Amino acid sequence: SVPTRGRALVQTGGWVEPPQVCDSGKGRLYLLGKNGQLWTSGDGGKTFRAASDPTPPGHRVVTMACLGDRVALVLRGRPRKYLYRTCDPETCTAPVAISWSRIDRVQLFTDGLAMVALAAGPRCLFARRDPGASGRLSRPSGVTRWSRPPRDWLLVHGPGSRQQAILLLSDSLRRLRTSDGGRSWRGE
Repeated sequence: SVPTRGRALVQTGGWVEPPQVCDSGKGRLYLLGKNGQLWTSGDGGKTFRAASDPTPPGHRVVTMACLGDRVALVLRGRPRKYLYRTCDPETCTAPVAISWSRIDRVQLFTDGLAMVALAAGPRCLFARRDPGASGRLSRPSGVTRWSRPPRDWLLVHGPGSRQQAILLLSDSLRRLRTSDGGRSWRGE
């Protein structure tokens, strides 16, 4: 059954609790079901329909973010192997590997012009950009290195601009800041 909106989404039993919702800001919403089914709404959430299937066999979507009418998805497969792909209401790009080496966690954010995937490995945190959410990732650029990975990290968007963000690393209580949408980072 196609979901409606509000509490009914949680009560259907096929949805993540709480459901992952991505709002493009243009009336386009994406909703991710527990089974990996992607739903889309072009009328601000009044009605939803199934979008193209974004999940290859053996993978599950772990995070998503919107840019314009597109949604970017990070999929996790075998242990510590992550894929990236983008979808519009009709089609999805071919999935691409975020890294060929081991990754512990990936987080997405947008600066309004590109999707940025932040990925944490055993020795470093790196970023890959996808201008226009086209499904093509740039070469990795280093954000920071560590001798022991932090237990957790959090990305907080800066006030007033999508270009600004602060990255908090839990173990060392370090803060890194970007003011150019993740192209460069500096410590505080």
